[in-house]
Amino acid sequence: DQDRLLKIRYEDFMSNPKQWGKQICKHLSTEPTTAFENALAQARTTSIGKYQRRPAEEVEEATRIAEGALKQLGYL
Repeated sequence: DQDRLLKIRYEDFMSNPKQWGKQICKHLSTEPTTAFENALAQARTTSIGKYQRRPAEEVEEATRIAEGALKQLGYL
């Protein structure tokens, strides 16, 4: 069902939320609402990499737990 799946990397979405918002709506065959557009306008790239400010032990444990998904998504 690859045609039913829209893959979006978090970093890409946060860097260009309006573009990706349009893609999401197109994928869902819907039109963006004002509330959706307002939410997109609040996206900030400052959240990208924020995990790196967490304690190393937390990052290591989270990476261990999510390792399979992170590899599948190309983060590892």
